Amino acid sequence: MKSKILYLIILVMLIVNYLSSQTIVPTDPKPKNALLEEFTGINCSVCPSGHEIAHNLMQSFPNRFFTIAYHVGSYAAPGYGQPDYRTEFGSALANQSGLTGYPAGTVNRHVFPGYEQSSGHTAMSRGNWDDAANIIMAQTSPVNIAIDMQLDYATRILTLLVEVYYTANADSTTNKLNIAILQNYIKGPQAGASSNPDFIAPDGQYYHMHMLRTLITGQWGIPITPTTNGTFYDSTFIIQIPTTYNNIPVDLSNLEVVSFVSEGRQEVLTATGAHVPLANIDVSAVYCSAPPFLCTNITDISCIFKNNGTQTVSSMDVYYQINGATPQMYSWTGTIDSDSQATIVLTDVFLPDISNNLKIWVSNINNSSDENPMNDTTTTIVKVFSTSYTPPYYEGFTSSTFPPTNMVIVDAVPDGINWKRSNAGHNAAGSAFINFYSISSNKIDDLIIQPLNLSSFNEPVLTFYVAYRQYESENDKLQVDVSTNCLQSWENLWMEYGSNLATCSPSHDPYLNPASSEWYWHKVSLSNYKQDNVTLRFRATSNYGNNLFLDDINIAEDTYIPESDVPEIKIYPNPASDYVTFILPACNTKIKLDIYDILGNIIHSGIYKNNVIVSCESWTSGIYTAIINTNDNIYRANFIIKH
Repeated sequence: MKSKILYLIILVMLIVNYLSSQTIVPTDPKPKNALLEEFTGINCSVCPSGHEIAHNLMQSFPNRFFTIAYHVGSYAAPGYGQPDYRTEFGSALANQSGLTGYPAGTVNRHVFPGYEQSSGHTAMSRGNWDDAANIIMAQTSPVNIAIDMQLDYATRILTLLVEVYYTANADSTTNKLNIAILQNYIKGPQAGASSNPDFIAPDGQYYHMHMLRTLITGQWGIPITPTTNGTFYDSTFIIQIPTTYNNIPVDLSNLEVVSFVSEGRQEVLTATGAHVPLANIDVSAVYCSAPPFLCTNITDISCIFKNNGTQTVSSMDVYYQINGATPQMYSWTGTIDSDSQATIVLTDVFLPDISNNLKIWVSNINNSSDENPMNDTTTTIVKVFSTSYTPPYYEGFTSSTFPPTNMVIVDAVPDGINWKRSNAGHNAAGSAFINFYSISSNKIDDLIIQPLNLSSFNEPVLTFYVAYRQYESENDKLQVDVSTNCLQSWENLWMEYGSNLATCSPSHDPYLNPASSEWYWHKVSLSNYKQDNVTLRFRATSNYGNNLFLDDINIAEDTYIPESDVPEIKIYPNPASDYVTFILPACNTKIKLDIYDILGNIIHSGIYKNNVIVSCESWTSGIYTAIINTNDNIYRANFIIKH
């Protein structure tokens, strides 16, 4: 045990001695470097334009302009199913900036009269960042700062040396040293992503750059003293980088460090930054693409791999695994230069019917191990429907699995936000939910039902319930389309948008829990598609309004008690097996529905104002009677349960 402890002590001493064996900070006066601290959020549709400005400034002024992105405020609060990119540090920094809108930014935490979002404060709108940065970079700094670092990819230990040298007296007798750990290329959702198209990932998600992960020197830094001409300060930090920050995975190859000296909590005197050293061998699986919906069991899978290491890659093994089965291996040879990508196609991959979880990874790179294995793997889901399904079909989204096994979601105009499951529901907990509140205009998301065989039907019909509210007067749209050639072309069957789609009054608050009276029933005839291989999709097109819920999708024969016999009652499917739908009479008051079995026992009773779907899966086969009481009239109708 003693020898192991001694070894660790010697190792740390060697690292420290190596990093401090020479002075890395310049000792002659230098101009100030600019630091943009950007306040942003994933649900801010104009924030990507701010990201683009920050990126362009970094490109224009390499090693002079640095940026830190803080996800903070209401636009950073994650919506349903979204990641949380916020940190414990962002709110205090945003509060002292005096920001009044997003995106906002401070340049060196300096007050620029005429540029402020609020008078006397440091926050500025994105249109002023360029001018402010140029003003700062034209000034001489009283202090220089430099950093050097080593990263052990196996242990995730980052050893960081920071040196500070004062070439003049600073105005404040105590300055603060601040060190931020940032991460690049974090894939996730982003409203308004199309404003910064260069950072849209191949899978439609958004690459978040320079995102703050932690401040290793705390909220406001650690003190430097004295701050007089000729003062030299250095410090070594040894930290182990965790595998996640706030449940967001940490890819070591995409980390950078930004360090800056400030006067207390405000004025930044200068800054510097650097990417962590690259590993020798590091290949990441960027993205594997296969159609989310297939009508055949055999397909090609195209994968993009990036060489993040310093060594040129000439060979590697690519593995793929389907639904946890025995992995298959493909030996690849070629050339991938450092910081370059290559596309590798896995041909004639067999995928069984329904849902397939594909796991693809690389190994044995240049006959060696990958030093950064955390980014070696990517996953994707492909659903295969080589045979069609014969209705009756019902989906109430009661299962926590989403999308259901017989559905596919497609980010048709990508932004990383798509259909999700909500716990809110029409007849029971659960519905399909589209977050128009956080999706910028003209983004399209599809919910597709597996191919159906309607050839044996006389009058096939699709019914469903919708709850939707506008933000003000936006024209968010929902439509139903049909394809008979495996998604090669589509025909529109039904469409509503804006106030015609709305089921309640507009609100600026996110629409999250529809009341029972806010669900509207819709019916779409499928009588022109009495054939095999009929595919239906629900297409949602955002106008950046408020949220929409879809529930109780039913496809069945449009059979019900004829109106000539019972004028106000419609029941279908009839016979029913799992669920039965009651179209209730138009009435200004609530309606009582009682269902009796053949022995006269009440097996279901309820009071409703809208049409209702009742589960009958546990009922025995036979004839049942529905009695509907509207206070003014009593209606009676028979229907059949057949399992």
